[in-house]
Order: sequence, then structure tokens, then C-alpha cells
Amino acid sequence: MSFPNLALRTDLYELTMMQGYWASGRIGEWGAFELMFREVPEQGGYCIAAGIEEALSLLQDMAFHDAEIEYLRSLNLFQSGFLTYLRSLRFRGDVRAVREGSLIFPHEPFLEVSGPLAEVQWVESLLLNTINFQTLIATKARRMVDAAYPASIIEYGLRRAQGPNGALWASRASYLGGCIGTSNVEAGFHYRIPAFGTHAHSWVQSFDDEGEAFRTYSDVFPNHSVLLIDTYDTLRTGLPLAIAEGKRLEEKGARIQGIRLDSGDLAYLSKECRRQLDEAGLSYVKIIASSDIDEYLIQDLKVQGAPIDLFGVGTKLVTAFQDPALGGVYKLVAIRKDEHWSPRIKISSNPAKTTIPGRKQIYRWEASGRYLGDCLATMEESAPLRMRHPDITYKQTELIPEQLLPLLEARLSGGNPVRRGDTLDESRDWVQQEVAKLPMEHRRQANPHPYRVGLSDQLFEMRQRMIKEHQV
Repeated sequence: MSFPNLALRTDLYELTMMQGYWASGRIGEWGAFELMFREVPEQGGYCIAAGIEEALSLLQDMAFHDAEIEYLRSLNLFQSGFLTYLRSLRFRGDVRAVREGSLIFPHEPFLEVSGPLAEVQWVESLLLNTINFQTLIATKARRMVDAAYPASIIEYGLRRAQGPNGALWASRASYLGGCIGTSNVEAGFHYRIPAFGTHAHSWVQSFDDEGEAFRTYSDVFPNHSVLLIDTYDTLRTGLPLAIAEGKRLEEKGARIQGIRLDSGDLAYLSKECRRQLDEAGLSYVKIIASSDIDEYLIQDLKVQGAPIDLFGVGTKLVTAFQDPALGGVYKLVAIRKDEHWSPRIKISSNPAKTTIPGRKQIYRWEASGRYLGDCLATMEESAPLRMRHPDITYKQTELIPEQLLPLLEARLSGGNPVRRGDTLDESRDWVQQEVAKLPMEHRRQANPHPYRVGLSDQLFEMRQRMIKEHQV
């Protein structure tokens, strides 16, 4: 979908640095930045790359118009010549990225932007804003989908999301992660995500009689009725009236689709509802549960044998409630001078924040339909023969080049698309294929085994050399 012009969706220091490059005559010098993260949220085993297609589309539309220029002028920070430069600025850099929906892991660059320094600095905040959030939500959705299987997840989070953009992107990312649909009609319209919904408690409350509320609703939607049965008393009134309505619809040649539980002991209530529905010959009626659900509650309900067919998940999904941010960062890794790329490194007293210098390729090791590890290599080298731990010298693994798959592919060249982007459904299907190849020890919810991400000999040695060169 299209958003308003986002030229100013950036932090102020990006613009001040851009003017610095312009004023110092470095405007045409090229840099390469990488987007990566250091930790998986909730101590999980993997993340799902999301928001990449949206980000690429936004990059192609960014431009400074009169209103934006005049606002920047009012800040009394920017020179007239620099503002004139901004009027004609468009993103004309290059982007390499993994396919949207790919599994990604800490410390590996899943998107690289290269181009004139001012341009690649300009887009930093927009890329992080778009991709961090959607990656976070897609990953959270996948955790819930895995916990619920073979039951399904519907995203119900519009009213609890962080504003309109947050709601739309959360719906998109949730669907990509494996949810079967959304309650958000706007997201359904823009992204063609299946839309789901039933009535609220207010519908039942607006009638003098609960049974009349169910009958009226079913008459309007004879083959699409899902009845919310906990407005007053789930088992004494709601369920018996829903069963009666189900039998009445059968006599008319129609079928009630389901009942929804939105409060109470979901394990006990769902078991009792299933028993009574089956005894009434309504075994086809599905049970939907909502009410502040997350993957931990889903797992608990599954252990208790709760016969729930669909989970409606809102707040805990669209806000990634337990760990509400992906710490994605955008780091300079190379500068191009005289047509040659020169690697750059950031060194920190915290080893996890010391970057891996130079432009890279990710090689994913796949054997017998299983992902075994990722090896980062320099762009100049071919598939590596060995993978080394980034910091521990003695940890090394021999590789088979024929089993290594390069992940980073060209997506924009000179600001223009290199290939057609995947549709949302194609990316969603790719998630399914990716997760199926990840061994279960990396997918479990609690204490997953760390997935191996290492460096080629050449990259390892370059990093160690640069660390020594910059030590005081």
C-alpha cells in the first residue's frame, strides 16, 4: 500500500550529518550500511525477516517537497545550498536483502544499503522503523502459530495497536508470520488479508433477550454466524441458547459456524462446550477463544487438552507484549574510495557491540532439508570451506560448499527494482517453508539451542586484524 511522503521520517542527526557530508565535499562518496540485530526477543531461537517489501517501496517514493523544505528552513540549522540539494534528492542507492519471510539470526546482516553517503544516511531511521517492528511482530506471530498448531490464530489487535500505521503493519506482519487472518478491515482491504469477525457483547446487551440476539444475528448471517456466549452466563444460558440456534439453523438448511469464549476458565469451558455441542450433533461447530491470549497461555491450554479450534489474539501479539522491541541496528561497514571498498569497524567494550567489518554475503548451510548454520563471508570470496566462531578461536566447523546457499540478493540498483517483489502470500508461504527446515531444537519456546552463525577464515582474520589496529 502507499503511505504519505516519508522524507522526514528520520532522526534529526541524519539530516545534520547529511549537511556535513555536503559541506565537506563528501556528498558523492559511497558508504555501505548493514541492518542486523543482536538478540532474539524473548530469548527465542530465530526471527522472521518482515517489512522488507514495504521498506523497498517506501525508499523509491521518498522526496522533499516545498512543505518539508520550509519546515527544515525554520529550524535555522540548514544552509540554503543544502536545502536546494535536498529538493532534487531521491534515493539512488543499491539494496541487497534476504527474501522477506526468511529466518534470520543475531549478528548477521539481512539487509545492506550502499550508495552516496548522504542517501544511505537519510534512509536509516525509516528502514529501522519499518523492518524492526514488522520483524518483531511476524516473529511473535510465528511463536503463537507454532504453539497453537493444529489450531489456528486470528489477529484481533487493531484497538490495542500503537496507532494506525502500527495496526496496519501489525496485521500484515501477523499474517506473514502465519495467522490465518485479521479483524482489521483496513488491513484486509490494503493487503488482501482474510478478514474475520463476529458480534460483540454489546450486540447481545442491546436486546432484552439473549436468545433473540442470537436468532436475529443468525437470520442476518445464516451461514456465517459465530455466537459470543459469555455475556451473562456461559454454560447456563449462552451455550444452551447457541445450541438451540444451531439446531434451528439446521432445520433451515444452514449451519452455525462457531461459538466464542472471551472470559473465564477457557480450558474448563471449552471442554464442556465441546461435550455439549457434540452430544447435540453439532460437532462441526468450532470453538474460538479470546481474552488476553499469548503463546504461553496457548501452550498451557493445549497441555490441559482444551479443544479450541481458533485463537483470537490481540494485545499480546500486536504489541509483542513480553518483549516489545527488536534491537535492530544500522551500522556502517565500508567506505568506497577510488572504486575500491575499504572496510570499517566499530569497537566496543561490550564484545557483542563490536561490528563485523566489510561488505558480506550470508551462506546458509542446508543438508537433507535441514538448516545447520549460517556462515558470513566477504563479498569477494566464494562459498567458504570453514566456519569459525566470531570470538572463540578453537570453535571451527568444516563446510561443504555445494550445500551453501547465498541469501543476500540484489533488490534495488540505482534506486530501481531489480526484480518483482514477492506478494504477501508468497512471503507467507516462504515462512512456512523456512520454519519447516529449522530443527526443532532451535524452534522450541523455552531455552532453544543457539543456531550457529560464524565467519569465514578471511572475514574472521580481517576482523581480528582491524580490532588489533584500533586498540589503544
